Amino acid sequence: MDFIGRTFIYDYGDVQIRTTFLTESRLRWECLAGPTAGQTGEENFQVTTVRPRIVFVAWQETDKTVVAQVIDWANMRVHSSITTPEREFYYLHGTLRAAE
Repeated sequence: MDFIGRTFIYDYGDVQIRTTFLTESRLRWECLAGPTAGQTGEENFQVTTVRPRIVFVAWQETDKTVVAQVIDWANMRVHSSITTPEREFYYLHGTLRAAE
């Protein structure tokens, strides 16, 4: 898991999120652009390797939002599904880049 200790920008177009993988089970995120710009969180997550350089990451936030992602490190792509406490469902896909 060579992404531990690193920070990435998830670019979904109108939505950008900075994510830092703090440990093998904890991350910090900050919404930089989009309808939830300014929101931040620190979450416990679970990760499973799907195949080399592709992982499945999931967590539940304190407000009960559920996030599930497939991250393709080889192609720097991310596919995310988000279910809000109000049961709204969002699917986002975009690119990743290392934060400077």
